[in-house]
Amino acid sequence: MLTNLWLKIAFDGETNASVYAPIGSFFGMGQFASYPTRSLPVGLDSNNNLYCYFPMPFARHAIIQLISKRSIFTTNIYSEIQYQPFTN
Repeated sequence: MLTNLWLKIAFDGETNASVYAPIGSFFGMGQFASYPTRSLPVGLDSNNNLYCYFPMPFARHAIIQLISKRSIFTTNIYSEIQYQPFTN
């Protein structure tokens, strides 16, 4: 699953996404086996939730997609997006 579920993120109408990576790589867990990584910007918390605290560079909007390249249907995926606007 870490290799065959991809995260795609585009900011403010980009035609090419700024982020396009397998979730295992994006969250620092590896591609072929789950390694429970914990770091300040990304990782897996004590409740087995993936997290990312990287600042996202958008002014108006972001489009976040989870793309499955798996041969079977993926279930039980939940997400929560929190944001805090920054002022210049």
